[in-house]
Amino acid sequence: MKMEPLCDILLEQLLISPAQKKQIISQEKEQRARLSRIATIKQNDAISLDGDSHEITTIDIISSMKLKTAHTQEELTEDAIMRAFADYVHLPFKKINALELDLDVVTKTIAKPFAIKNLVVPLSMENGELVVAMYNPLDHEALNDIKQVSRLHASPVVSTTTDILQII
Repeated sequence: MKMEPLCDILLEQLLISPAQKKQIISQEKEQRARLSRIATIKQNDAISLDGDSHEITTIDIISSMKLKTAHTQEELTEDAIMRAFADYVHLPFKKINALELDLDVVTKTIAKPFAIKNLVVPLSMENGELVVAMYNPLDHEALNDIKQVSRLHASPVVSTTTDILQII
């Protein structure tokens, strides 16, 4: 997801103000560099359990700024941003609970490197379709790859990077 269109969605959903949009866009490079430094330190300190990491996303950048929502003055969290995006693309948002997942579906339908690269995790089988949580459900290439590998139609839901990586 690109920063400007995502900010437009957040502005349209009244989560940020025009001034906050300008702030986010003007501080994007600086914030990305800061998050990259933090990720490097964590990897060097072996905090990452298995060495897997993900690319810093626009959501990571915005949520790390600790902005307050335009109207409610609550912190603009990763969950709030992804819920707004899900509403915008007319897909369900799914908060993933590991205890509710079918481990066979999670572990046997999509390879871990593919899941990490595309920020996608299979959740369940429903009506002959594979329900997958995705950071970017508009990634048609990833959805097509899932269909080819699993031989199942992939039905995307939106979820946070944090939730997806915890399952992977």
